[in-house]
Amino acid sequence: MAGFISEVYNKIGFGVFNIFWYLIVVLPLILIKSILICYQLIAISLPQYLLFGIGLSEAFELSKFPTLFLRLLIISVAIYIVILAASLIRLHFWKGDNEPNPVSVALKYSVLATVWIIGIPLVLYVFNLLIGIMINLITGADKEALDYQIFINLYDPTRLKGISLKDWQYIYENNYFLKFEQYKQLEDGRAVELIFLGSLLSVSTLVPLVMGMLVVVQKVFQQFFLFIIAPFVAPTAMADDGKRLRQWGQMYFAKGFSILGFLVSIQVLGAFILQTFKWVNSPDLKDLHIMVRYLLILGVIVGGAVASTSISSEVAAFIGESASIKESISETKGMMAGAMALGGGVFAAAKGVGKLMKSGGGALAKVGAAVKGGKRGVQALNAKRDLKAKLKKGDIDKEEFKLAKQGLDAKVAERREGVLAAKKADREDLKNLKTQYKQGEISKEEYKEARKDLSLDTEQLTKKENALAKQEAKLLKKGNKEEAKAIAERRQKIGSLIDKKIERSSGDSLSLSKEQKSLLENAKRTTKKDATNQAIIDTWRTVKKGKDL
Repeated sequence: MAGFISEVYNKIGFGVFNIFWYLIVVLPLILIKSILICYQLIAISLPQYLLFGIGLSEAFELSKFPTLFLRLLIISVAIYIVILAASLIRLHFWKGDNEPNPVSVALKYSVLATVWIIGIPLVLYVFNLLIGIMINLITGADKEALDYQIFINLYDPTRLKGISLKDWQYIYENNYFLKFEQYKQLEDGRAVELIFLGSLLSVSTLVPLVMGMLVVVQKVFQQFFLFIIAPFVAPTAMADDGKRLRQWGQMYFAKGFSILGFLVSIQVLGAFILQTFKWVNSPDLKDLHIMVRYLLILGVIVGGAVASTSISSEVAAFIGESASIKESISETKGMMAGAMALGGGVFAAAKGVGKLMKSGGGALAKVGAAVKGGKRGVQALNAKRDLKAKLKKGDIDKEEFKLAKQGLDAKVAERREGVLAAKKADREDLKNLKTQYKQGEISKEEYKEARKDLSLDTEQLTKKENALAKQEAKLLKKGNKEEAKAIAERRQKIGSLIDKKIERSSGDSLSLSKEQKSLLENAKRTTKKDATNQAIIDTWRTVKKGKDL
């Protein structure tokens, strides 16, 4: 009877063990193996299919370009003609030796643009092929899988009595299935220990790998987007001496090497873990306590997985790329907006053609700014890009870059808080104004006028203040003291509102402190304000026949 109860107890325990074993140990290990396969597929096969509609083994003549690419190619030809026509118009205003002939410059870069449009698909095909070959050479199939290394290091002969290393390898090869007879041989508490340690190692390794894979997908998307807009960028060479063409090339190839850096880091992680595990299991550490041993293994796997992302960050920082999900998403938005700005640059660069072309470029640039989150988003993104450019040129080292980036992030956060506080204060002012109107403290006309003033920015209010000051001076000159007094009171209210708005917006800058921002804003109105005030004083003195105020 006791044997029957023991058998039932073991079978129930075995069932519960299998549920947790497969859910929190085996499933993460399978996901790790799958993600490593996805890394290579996403990094090699996906770009080739997105760009050319073919697999790596298919011939280039079978390629099919995205429809949007072909449409933009047609648009680029139209832009090419417009810019060439603009160059002919500019020739009329050419000043001779003081500046290059606009037509010769346009013809020079038109050849480059034509070669670019024709050759870019072939160049990118060869580049992607080379990247694929490099990745295949680096990610050879002779290395042990990462999930195998994690699983095999869960084995400890002193803790898993009755199960040999060969049996443990057989369990891995047969879908991680532990037989009932093997389960029964485990000492009390060993099954729970196995699940706990297995889940700890597998899940903590899985998380950074998933995050890295998402970044790789972001990079591939950015590459695809750059490829789509390539025909649109090509004609800009005629307007800016090939500046945007070079910028496009740097962006595209940098992303390719960034993806390669991620895959290299995964292979380095595998080699690092393999060698470290050999050290942990060496005879020199045979007397190590089991918990210390598992802590070492945990530190090696988790630390290595996190460090693999750091390696990609090193490569990314060297070539001016971001290596985190948040930065990549922000960069994707910025890149799309930048493409809008590139389009705007095509038109705006053709100076002297007319307001229509200039306004077209400005409109596209505004759309780009809107995608990035408005004016503040543009400033923050440009500041980050400037830092990366300095790092890439070698003007600053990595430590200086990190410190500068931390300072910039803190400044962006501080500015965001300041802007939110200013908006909150403006809402409070509006609320108080409504209360005054409801309680009859001010008239309807005064309420409407004050509400309109609250909606204006400092520049608009300053213009209004100056206009009121001039009006006040004219009234004084005519001798209308009462009307001038009313205007003066109105002007003082406007001035107080400007002071308040300047104080609230003093934190809305990335390059200036609050004090510097306040001084700058006040300096913009000081000259006109002092001149106008002096005119009022002089008028009063004239009216009062030389008597001081």
